[in-house]
Amino acid sequence: MTLENIKLAERKKLTSHYPVLLASETGSGKSMAFANLPPEKKARTVIFNFDNKAISEDDSEFAKTYHDFDAEDLDMVDNICKDIIKVCAFDKTDRVFVDTFTLMTKLINRWSAGHYSGFDVWNAYNNSITKIMETVKTATMNYGKFCYVSAHYPPKLGMAPGTKRYVTTKGKEHTNIIEESFSTVIETVMEDRKFYFVANVFDETNTTKTKMAAGEFKIPRHSIADLEDYINKKKHVVDGVLVNI
Repeated sequence: MTLENIKLAERKKLTSHYPVLLASETGSGKSMAFANLPPEKKARTVIFNFDNKAISEDDSEFAKTYHDFDAEDLDMVDNICKDIIKVCAFDKTDRVFVDTFTLMTKLINRWSAGHYSGFDVWNAYNNSITKIMETVKTATMNYGKFCYVSAHYPPKLGMAPGTKRYVTTKGKEHTNIIEESFSTVIETVMEDRKFYFVANVFDETNTTKTKMAAGEFKIPRHSIADLEDYINKKKHVVDGVLVNI
């Protein structure tokens, strides 16, 4: 879906379930969902690539890829936040992908340790992660774009059946603090050599559930556009205005 000619108020309705957290094990197809976008959609997609590895065979097809983050620059976190706002405000941007939260926190840990000492390292680390996530949320709400953040779950191997997994940060290994900060939590899974998007992966006693009306689903996945189409399947745009079907 191209957002450029949709009025801002309507875009905000269209993207009300964003930002989305894409959380799963390494190698479960999070980045591939963006690699599989057609060229015309890649041209309207911006990547913040903290993994610093190629997402697709030709990353030049994306509108822009940020991957040169300088941990020695005291203004690194501020610059990341400014760039997130800038690309979300740009009318040629439909979606923004932060890949991955997990590697981003490792970078921020290095940055904090390089510029602060003692307990200030811990404060800078936590405050910086919070600032970037709040920037993603605020930019999503202000500009009505499809914003995604990917993150790693620990592998299921060795865990007891039914064990709940959470995105971890340094010092917060066993809480759901990250999931709770997103509007929607989606897991990417591979079963029988096929990829799926799965929502509402937590049980009813857990607060980290998707806030979507159709709160639970499992759909085949080719690209991230499949998820956008599913989330907005009851909405149709006519002359820049959203019409519910």
